[in-house]
Amino acid sequence: MPPDWRGIDVTMLLEDGDGRLHKVQGTTPGLMTGAGQRIEVALNADIGGTRVAFPGPAKLQGVELSFRMPGDMVGIGTIDVLGVDASDSLGGDGDWHDIGWTPATDGFHWTAIRFGPAAPYKPPAGSPNRISFGFDEGQAEPIFGGGGGALFRSSTNPTEPERLPAVVGQTFLDLSGAHVGDEVAVSISGQPLTISIIGATPQFPSLDPSKPFAIVDATSLEEARQAGTGQVLTTKEWWLKVDPAAAPQVEATLRAAPIAATDVVGRLSLAKSLASDPVSLGIIGALALGALAALAFASIGFLVSATVTSSERITEFAILRALGLSTRELSGWVSLENAFLLVFGLLAGSVLGIILAWLVLPFATLTATGQAAVPAPTIVVPWAAMAPLYGAAVVLFVVTVAIVTRQVGRAGISTVLRSGDE
Repeated sequence: MPPDWRGIDVTMLLEDGDGRLHKVQGTTPGLMTGAGQRIEVALNADIGGTRVAFPGPAKLQGVELSFRMPGDMVGIGTIDVLGVDASDSLGGDGDWHDIGWTPATDGFHWTAIRFGPAAPYKPPAGSPNRISFGFDEGQAEPIFGGGGGALFRSSTNPTEPERLPAVVGQTFLDLSGAHVGDEVAVSISGQPLTISIIGATPQFPSLDPSKPFAIVDATSLEEARQAGTGQVLTTKEWWLKVDPAAAPQVEATLRAAPIAATDVVGRLSLAKSLASDPVSLGIIGALALGALAALAFASIGFLVSATVTSSERITEFAILRALGLSTRELSGWVSLENAFLLVFGLLAGSVLGIILAWLVLPFATLTATGQAAVPAPTIVVPWAAMAPLYGAAVVLFVVTVAIVTRQVGRAGISTVLRSGDE
């Protein structure tokens, strides 16, 4: 072998504590030197002067080995993978321990793969740790230099994944003719899979219920994809739970180098942005002014109607007082009449508003593209926000009763009755 030739690339397949699969590739190709060779893959890196490591707990799910030969050589032989070690030391100079294939550790930082000698003999059947290439008919092809390399993959995941449990939409069942409990062949990103329908749902945020959809477990799907194609999808979105007081600092750190996230959305900053949006504030302000104007005009109308009605019935009240009705009883009568009108108006207005909101808002709520929102918005009645309106109605009722009672009490019985005779 040429002294500067490095022809082994090592990639570790790791599963994090959330069930996501990640591929960590060695930064330096390994040198095939012979028996007892070790290749170390660092699971940590320097980012912006900070040493970071793969988060634990972690599970080793597989190893990929890629071999390349020099341009004028051909590779034929076997290589035995003797074991996989891990070290908790950031520099890899601490204690090493054999982790096998399915460890559950608090996190490890370096992985060493030990290789045995290459020998020109046929490996025994069922030896999962033996890599062979180019023996005879029925074996793998030799590795020709200059003509590409060979990839060998060993994984704890089955090569033929089991059926994926799935919850499907009702439209899926209607269009496919399938039923709950059936197994259906599907294609996900070009990969043929079989799903087992364990349930159905009319809708699922944020999928359009008019289109067929299937919901599967992300970890099971990734394991099936990796077993079938060897590919792992990178995580496109991360959700972080942070202290609200530290949220602005976290957002600034994520936007700055070395992370430089494409988009950072914080709950507090988003709420602040929406609350200060001039378009939204203008609409809310216009609706609020309209509601206050309607409340003011309704109050004035109710008060004027009560006083005018009392003036027109002054003779009736005088006769009742002459027949023995006390001022207190007359005040109670007037209060009951106005209370009935006010309560009926409040109940009728509240019911009408709730009905209009239930009929109009779900169909008037659209996304930025003009499509109907999925799922449809749920109408929530803000009783706490409506409480001040009912309080204002009570104050209006008290003021109206006081004015009408005073108006009736100031009219002398004899004067009113004599004016009626005239």
